[in-house]
This record gives sequence, structure tokens and C-alpha cells, in this order.
Amino acid sequence: MFRKKLLIAFLSVGLLSAVLSYCIIFFILPGTGLNLIFSFCAVMIIIFILADILSRKITRPILKLNEDSNKIINFELDHKAKIYNNDEIGELAKNFNSMAVTLNEYMQDFGKSVEQNLNVNAELDIAAKIQSDMLPKIKTFPNRDEFDINAEMLPAKEVGGDFYDFFFVDADHIALVMADVSGKGVPAALFMVVAKTLIKNRAQMTKNGEHDPAQILHDVNNQLCGSNESKFFVTVYLGIVEISTGNVIYCNAGHEFPAIEHDGEFKLIETDNDPALGIISDLDFTNYEFKLNPGDSIYLYTDGVTEAINLNEELFGENRMLKALNTYYDESAEEILKSVEAEINIFAKKTPQFDDITMMCFKYFANRDEIEIKADISNLDRINKFLERKFKEYQCSEKSAKFINLACEEIFKNICSYAYPMQYGKVKIKVVQNNNSDIEIKFIDSGIKFNPIETFKIKNGLGLRLTKSIVDHIAYEHDGNRNILTLRKAIK
Repeated sequence: MFRKKLLIAFLSVGLLSAVLSYCIIFFILPGTGLNLIFSFCAVMIIIFILADILSRKITRPILKLNEDSNKIINFELDHKAKIYNNDEIGELAKNFNSMAVTLNEYMQDFGKSVEQNLNVNAELDIAAKIQSDMLPKIKTFPNRDEFDINAEMLPAKEVGGDFYDFFFVDADHIALVMADVSGKGVPAALFMVVAKTLIKNRAQMTKNGEHDPAQILHDVNNQLCGSNESKFFVTVYLGIVEISTGNVIYCNAGHEFPAIEHDGEFKLIETDNDPALGIISDLDFTNYEFKLNPGDSIYLYTDGVTEAINLNEELFGENRMLKALNTYYDESAEEILKSVEAEINIFAKKTPQFDDITMMCFKYFANRDEIEIKADISNLDRINKFLERKFKEYQCSEKSAKFINLACEEIFKNICSYAYPMQYGKVKIKVVQNNNSDIEIKFIDSGIKFNPIETFKIKNGLGLRLTKSIVDHIAYEHDGNRNILTLRKAIK
């Protein structure tokens, strides 16, 4: 197309020049018209031939360069453009060749980078799988109602070495572990597996009722230091809870301070932390103790919680964490963790998560003969599980157990509605056996003073008749600030 346009341009200029020349000759030398016509035609043929030759000479390098550029566009990057001369077109050809070499090198580097990224992504996937597979399942203790426990880990894109664990060391002691391994990727995940396994195995080797987190971490630290060529280390919180008493003995090896809830308020327990494990062998570690009362909670976490950042690069911090915990302290362990996670998401908005966020909540309900829970209909399932365990313990007949469950559901629903009509409170349920013949269940709450029996008469006659027909005895009392309702039923 370019050659055609150039040829037309040459012909137009030649034709115009010839016409002007012959017009001048025709007017100056009359009588030469026929000769002029023949000579004009001859000149035009010569002009056409010269124009064609000239246009080919000019356009051939450009057309060839166009073909060369098309090959480069099609990623024939080893192709070289031919350089015909040293004019501007020759310089353009040299630039095309240089560009092809640079582009070829870039594509090779890009290919290597893609392959490396694929390998890194595969490694991170493996690390994430190792990490998640090693964590305990939440529904590990479905038949234990002395406590409520939940944990979660929200992995970052760059997999770290966070882990949690909880397990019984004997029938009356449960161990709580929260830890954070230095480093990222598969090496950190493998070190996490080793550390987690050593801690659990050593803790479950305890004999004669001696539970010593400091000694456990001392021994694990020596084992980690003995084969730690990668120079990893791990911060660890290890606490052992005595279920029957609520006594907690723990050791903190460089980890975040635990948050303990008592009387509706979470506070950090700040102590002199020991060094992390895996750095220096033969270190002495220190035990600390505190007591959980019925209804108290322990919240454990890694630095991914407090060091979550927002768009302004502000840290979520301990104060925001405690505020979230204290806002939802009376929820279940699962709901507390979900609420803290929600507060972190609101704070961080769309800021990428750079570290794993790992949390655990342990709520202590104490005596196996009683349970204290939030007055919320959604907790009926927990009440049923608690009663079911007690029925089995007291060898209650299936028929009696079914009737008692119905009565207890009716009582609990009315406490939720009438004792706490405008807010949530707590209900304590105690179960005892009298003379191996009947079972006594007490409902205790600190809500509005009301006699459930009278309330049934006024607002729910059907509920009263159902409850009274099921149980052998029902009585109400108010001791100044508590409603106490007692049910009694034969269990045989």
C-alpha cells in the first residue's frame, strides 16, 4: 500500500513537470504539435519506469522491516532484521534487533519467575495443609460440659507457623497450648509439627498427678535446641487447667499475655515471660498460677491479632482486643472468637492480612453437677447435653429422662422471657441425686423477681399443667436477689 502511494506521487510530479514543459514549448514553437505528442508519450513512459524503480528502492527496506516486525510480534524473538544501509531506516532496523534481544531476555526471565512462583505457591499450599491438618478438631470433647472451648486460625497468604492445641493429660486436667513459630513456608510448618508433637507427648508423660508446665517446656526446649540447624524458635503459652477446682498453672515462653475474664471483664495477666523455645538449651522456666471461678474464661492468641493493621497502618492493639472481648464476654466461646474476628475485619477493612490470626477461648463452668449459662433460648441444646450426662450418671430411666427434659425446657424458656425480658443474664442449673431414688434440679437466676408458678397460672396455664404433671414436686423461693426454682422427679 505504501509503495503504491509513493509510485502515484512520483508519477503525479513527473506528469505535471512534463505537461508544463510541453505547454511552454508548444506556445513558443508553433507547428511542432505532432512531434511533441510522440515525444511526450516517450517521456511519460520513461518517467513511469524511473518512478517505479525509485519507489521500489525506497520502499523495499521499509516493507522488509514491516515483515521483520510482524515476526517479532509473533514472538519469533531469534529473528534478526536485515540492515540495508546506514540511513534512518537502517537505524530503525538496528533498534528492532536490539528490542528483540531485550524482549527475548525478558521472556526467559519471566518464564523462570513464573516457574519459581508456581513452586513457591505449591510450597505454601503444602505448608498450609500441614498446618491445618495438625490442629485439633473443635468438637473433640462433645460429652464434657464442665467447659466450653473453641479455637480458630485464619491463615495469611504467606503461611506462618502459628498453632494451637488442647488435650487432656488425665481425666481432670486439660492442657491449653498457643504458639507461634518464627519464619514462613514449609520449613516453619515442619518445625511447628515437631514442636507441637513434642509438647503434647511430653505433657502426657506426666505421672503421679504432677503437672509442671515449666518442666515440660524445659525438656521440649532442650530437644528443639538439639536439632535446630535452621535456627527457628517458637513462642509458647502452656496452661494446665484442673477441671474439678478451676486452678490453672501455666508457663509463658515469650508469648503474648493471656486475657482472663472474671466477673464480666477481660484483663491481661502480665508476667515476666521466659525466652522462646529453640534458642538456648538448659534454660529454667517459671510457673505461674491463677484460679478460674465458674463462668470465667481464658482467651489466648498470637501476635496476628494485636498486630493486624488498617489502611492508615495503625495496629489493632491490645486495647481494641480487650474492648471486643469485654463487649461479648457472656457469649459462647465460639461467638467470642467470631466477634473478635469481626472487629478485626471492621478495623482492617481491605488491608491485606500479613500474619496468621490464631485465637482460642476456654470458658469454665466448674462443678460437674451444675452449669451456668446465658439465658438465651439458643442454649437449650447445651442444657439438654448437660442433663443427658447427669441422667446417665444417675441411671435415670429413659422415660423419666424424657419427661424431666420437657419440664426443664419449659422452665428455662420462661426464665429467658420473664426474669430477663429486656436483657440477657445468666442461669445456674444444679442437679443432685437424693437417696438414689429421685433427682433434684434447681434453676437459679438473678433476674427480675418473679414466681414462675404464678406466672404460669396467669400467662401460660398450659405450661404450668405440663410442668406439674411431669414432675413430682415443684417449689419457688426468692432469697433476696435470686429466683430459685426446684424440681424433683423419681428417676426409676
